[in-house]
Amino acid sequence: MTAHTLFISDLHLHPRRPQTQELLFDFLAGAGAADALYILGDLFEYWLGDDDTNSPYNKVLRRMRDFAAATPVYFIAGNRDFLTGAGFARRSGCEILPEPRKINLYGREILLMHGDTLCTDDIDYQAFRKKARSAEWIDRVMAMPVDERRRHFDGLREQSRQA
Repeated sequence: MTAHTLFISDLHLHPRRPQTQELLFDFLAGAGAADALYILGDLFEYWLGDDDTNSPYNKVLRRMRDFAAATPVYFIAGNRDFLTGAGFARRSGCEILPEPRKINLYGREILLMHGDTLCTDDIDYQAFRKKARSAEWIDRVMAMPVDERRRHFDGLREQSRQA
C-alpha cells in the first residue's frame, strides 16, 4: 500500500451549511488507511471555546474522534478556530500543533501553517490578529457567556464582510 498523508483546510463548517459537514464525513469515511490527517485551520466558521458544550459541532467532534482512533489527526488553528484548546483536542482526538510547524514527510521537510500570517498587506487584519491572539483578549472573550461570545463573533464576521 502506498503511503499517503491527508491535508484539509478552510472548511468553515457552519450549521447553516450542513452539506459541507456531510462532505467532511464522506471524506473521512473514504480516507482509507492514511498515515495521518493534518487540519490546517478554519475547520469551523468560528469556534467559541471548549466550554461550548452545546456546540453545533459536537457531531463533527465525535466523527473526528472515531477517525483519530485509527489515524493520527493533527490540528493547527486558523483565524476562525484559534480558541481551540485541550477540551477540543480531547473531544476530537486531534493533537494540536503550534503554528508554524515543520514536519518530515516521507523524507522531505514540510512547513505547515494556516497561512493567515502571510497576508502581510492586510495591515488591519494583522493588527486584529495580534490583538486577538493575546492572552488578555482571549481571557476577556472567554470570560463572556457562550451566547454573548456568539453575538460578539457574529458581529466580527459582519464587520469583516463589510470591509
